[in-house]
Amino acid sequence: MTHPVLIVEDDKAMAQILVEGLGRRGYQATAVNDGAAALTALKEHDFEAIVTDVNMKGMDGLSLCGRVVSDHPGLPVLVITAFGSMDTAIKAMRAGAWDFLNKPFELEALALALGRAGKKK
Repeated sequence: MTHPVLIVEDDKAMAQILVEGLGRRGYQATAVNDGAAALTALKEHDFEAIVTDVNMKGMDGLSLCGRVVSDHPGLPVLVITAFGSMDTAIKAMRAGAWDFLNKPFELEALALALGRAGKKK
């Protein structure tokens, strides 16, 4: 059984690493490169979780997280960033994030966080 996950990442190389790495761990990851595309994908498909970067053009990951939590209650959002700080982590949690990971992180750590999020549902 595959678990559909939406990856929102504007760095194409990182998005590809996440899609492939999560695919090897039983997830069917779909990548989009910005918040607007993520909102469209959420209207068209069912996902078990979302993984979003913080720093993106247009809608940032924290704003996306807030929208998802509001529009899709119960859908876990995991926030990732290369520019992590305690302040950013607090903002992510206040926006409703399920978890927060600083880049670089091990794919196994992300998979474990997604597994915990999936048990929440």
